[in-house]
Amino acid sequence: MWLIFYPRPYDAAIAVSLALPFLGLLMLWRFEGIAGFNVRAGRPDVTGALLMPGLGLCMRTLLDWNVLAWPAFWVPFAAIALGFFGCALLVKEIRQKASSIFFLALMAAIYGAGATLNLNAILADGKVASYHAKVLHKYVSGGRVTLYNLRLAPWGSLAENDAEVTHATYSKYEIGDTVEILLRTGKFGIPFYCVR
Repeated sequence: MWLIFYPRPYDAAIAVSLALPFLGLLMLWRFEGIAGFNVRAGRPDVTGALLMPGLGLCMRTLLDWNVLAWPAFWVPFAAIALGFFGCALLVKEIRQKASSIFFLALMAAIYGAGATLNLNAILADGKVASYHAKVLHKYVSGGRVTLYNLRLAPWGSLAENDAEVTHATYSKYEIGDTVEILLRTGKFGIPFYCVR
């Protein structure tokens, strides 16, 4: 919840969320029979430590980064997700529960996506390209989580596109205003941008 609602200091919140699932797996392996995975009652359950950080990382990705192109995403995503899944399969309790394997694969995919995109952005070098575009339209979307969107005029190599922004950025601009767009290529070669 720290990562979703108040990620300050930001790098520490990301680091804790990246490490927590592996600490949960370590607890399952080290305290076999004491800590459990997907258990009902009677002993400590580390399922939340395996699931929640991945969800938090994905939520931060949605709120903080707009991915420009996806081809470079798949290789690091597969490496991180399969690495997490493989580490989880080293835990005897997880291997013994056939019903847990599908759930674990889903958790590994969620964690892999969030970890890939956050590491890509956080570890990016300092090279930034700046663009300007007019705001053509503003709208709010989402269900449980409210997403703020600005439709932007063509910029760089992009045609008209929608960018998710923070509430503060959404409130700051009106239709017809010009926004600044900062474009970077991340550590894994995935280009992303943010609107200020």
